[in-house]
Amino acid sequence: MNIISVLTSKAKKNMHLQITLTNGNIICGNIIDIDETSVLILDKEKLAATSLNMVGAWQLDLNEELDIATPEEVNFVPDEKDVEDLDIIENIEEIGEIDVAGLLDGFEPNSVIFSNIIPNKHVTKLPESFLEMECSSDRGKWDSIFSRYQNALKNNDQELFESLSDELITMGDRNPKYGIFYFNSACFKLKSYDYPAAGKLFERAFRIDKKSDYIYNAAYTYLLEGNNPKALVNLGAYFCMEYPLTDKNMWYKFCDLAKDAKDYYVFSIALNEALNKYYQLEGEKIDPLKFLIQSALYVFKDTKVIRDIIVDILTSIENNGEAPSYEMIDHFIDDLNDSMDENGLSNANDDFDLVFAILNGLCAEDETELVPVPEIKVNDDIPVIERYTTGLKKGYVYRVIPPYRYGFLKDDDGINCHFKYDVVFDDVGFLDSTTEYNQLPLLFKSIPSTLEDASTDETAQVIFSVKLLDNMINLARNFAKEREYPHAIVELDNVLDYDPDNPEAKSLKPRWEGLYEKKNRVESDKINFQPKNELEWKQKGNLLLKLGMYEESIDAFNKAFTNMSNSSSSLHGQGIAYLKTKRYEEAIVCFDKALEMNSLHYHANHARGIVYQRQGDYVHALADFNKVIKVRPDHKDAWKQKAFSHSQLKQYEKAIDAYNMALDLDPEDWVTLSNKSAAFIKQDKLFDAMKCIDKVLSYLPEHADSLFTKGYIFQKENRLEDALEYIEKSLEYDPGNVKALSKKAFVLARMGKPEIAIDVMKNALKLNMGNAKTWYYKGVVHHYAGDYEKAIEAYQESLYINPGVARVMGCKERAEKELEPSMKSIQEASDSLEHEDNLSSNEDVEDLISKLNGKFSTS
Repeated sequence: MNIISVLTSKAKKNMHLQITLTNGNIICGNIIDIDETSVLILDKEKLAATSLNMVGAWQLDLNEELDIATPEEVNFVPDEKDVEDLDIIENIEEIGEIDVAGLLDGFEPNSVIFSNIIPNKHVTKLPESFLEMECSSDRGKWDSIFSRYQNALKNNDQELFESLSDELITMGDRNPKYGIFYFNSACFKLKSYDYPAAGKLFERAFRIDKKSDYIYNAAYTYLLEGNNPKALVNLGAYFCMEYPLTDKNMWYKFCDLAKDAKDYYVFSIALNEALNKYYQLEGEKIDPLKFLIQSALYVFKDTKVIRDIIVDILTSIENNGEAPSYEMIDHFIDDLNDSMDENGLSNANDDFDLVFAILNGLCAEDETELVPVPEIKVNDDIPVIERYTTGLKKGYVYRVIPPYRYGFLKDDDGINCHFKYDVVFDDVGFLDSTTEYNQLPLLFKSIPSTLEDASTDETAQVIFSVKLLDNMINLARNFAKEREYPHAIVELDNVLDYDPDNPEAKSLKPRWEGLYEKKNRVESDKINFQPKNELEWKQKGNLLLKLGMYEESIDAFNKAFTNMSNSSSSLHGQGIAYLKTKRYEEAIVCFDKALEMNSLHYHANHARGIVYQRQGDYVHALADFNKVIKVRPDHKDAWKQKAFSHSQLKQYEKAIDAYNMALDLDPEDWVTLSNKSAAFIKQDKLFDAMKCIDKVLSYLPEHADSLFTKGYIFQKENRLEDALEYIEKSLEYDPGNVKALSKKAFVLARMGKPEIAIDVMKNALKLNMGNAKTWYYKGVVHHYAGDYEKAIEAYQESLYINPGVARVMGCKERAEKELEPSMKSIQEASDSLEHEDNLSSNEDVEDLISKLNGKFSTS
């Protein structure tokens, strides 16, 4: 028995229905609408919709069909404040004799039923440009995914939908020019009801391909999730691309969102684009134009000063019975925007500005040529000024046992925690003087206790002094002095994440938010793509930096720098742009200047340390990362970079200590755990390295780098079959990994399969002809095959790219020594054959060549 088909055959409008969803939630109420796929239910004043795929059980009242109101008939009972507002509006309408309801006749947002809105389906065909490439493995993977998708669909297998989605993300990461992988991945996330992940993936696909279908699905997903701000932004972008009258249901939703949020800025931009399209598509038809102007009246209905402008033109359209000219509508839009500006209704929406900038490409110097906008990346090991916390809690040490060097603390909720002195970072005061009446404040992170018969359930993993909160507040004050209030507020938010009741941060934040808002009212925070002053150039520079357009960002910062020399954050932003474009000397100059102005600017220390790393100056890099840690010992990324620098200096024990601190701050940072295993390998501690990798793979079984590392460890242990197995698994998920291909060839050569190894090396070199290590491994493979001439050629190519590498020079010398006996043997064979008298014919010459070849192969 199919319980869904029974429900859809028996259920009728107005019957009472109770549904138990597959996630355990229960919804009940009277049926407003039901079809084969979904149902809409009204419970008092709450409207609910669900896909029938989510139904685990149901109960239907078959005896009675209740006489209930449809959603548009539900009477809203306003509270006292709402009644006052309604009275004011009614009085205004009576005085001005404005019949708003009449003017809105035919505009029916309440008629929209969400279940009638359908998202775009996934795409099963790969782009032609992709199919032209040599990507047979990806094409095979694609076909496999959609074959398994049919099984998931048939069985409504949520876990398989999730798994297939993740496979598509991996393919997208390998082919970053194609948004289709992320779009389809998002469609599968939607099938498994993972709305937050689906929304982000649809947006990611849109940033690559800028297709309206992608941004439409993002908006649909955020509506399902109840994330109205995100839905509004994405619908605004969608209707900047598509004509509203082709999708009235979604336009109604957009108008409702804009009206409820009072986000007139996003609505006005979308309306302007819609009116432009009207004159391109509709000509002088009156009904479509009337509909669009009604939209504006609906959104601005409660704002008299704007409403009157809209009423005038709408009345004119109705009275004249014809569409006004384009020039009249253009004047209307100008009046609308001017009135919004004058009345403080043009508050910019930063999220929409970013999407709108991506949509429009941002013009280059030649205004007819659009600059492609890459995907926004904020976590590329290059620090920007953003919210950064790692889950510490504030607590108080209330008892210590000095002889045994351990103690007890409790957090603000009174939960007790045990700790040992060795988890305390730096100096947190004189612990031994702590008593119940002399408690010491600190910040800590805890894990469940592993001790037997422990008196507390939690054990502190790491403890810091509360002075790191003071450091952040002091940095925030420095930013505020520069009038960089957004950066100052970010630092305060970091403080409040750890200490929500911090009195200083709580008092400073609203004050600075007010100053920033006041400053924006005067100077405007909207991005101007053709800046007229230093502030607008700076704003454009910051936006371009976020979009990854670094050269353009540098140019904008340079044009803004006349009066920006007192802003450490702007210097930091320009330094990041130089770093991204590998102009390291200019980047260091910017970071130096920023730190001269603001010595607590740990973001600049972090970025400068990365520059030093890129230049191979690991000593200076370490000095910078240590400065970051001194200000913010909770900075996980600084610990990771410090560990990497120690590793490059062959200080592996120090590297492991730094990796351990990063893992104490974030135990689930599997990449850091994988890097820690590499430090163990360098010390030849293969057992410890394997423990790390096995833990990573227990959580991320498809992590390509960790699969490769496990194969590398097996190779070091001379377990060649196991090594090959894991290296090949790694290549399944990352087929373009030159390092893994080279190591695979090396293992095959060691296993006595030189011909296969040579073919693998050919593939590796196709991917990267300029990699010195790849040429080195090609030499090694030929060396194992006994082809010393080709081995020497490959070693020479490696040394040409990267001269002076001792290992490569040593291998080349050994190959040359191996070649000498072979050449000597060939010469001796040639000399002996020359004494023979049967060399007169061509046939005899061919015999000689054959004999020489035989001698050569034998030797």
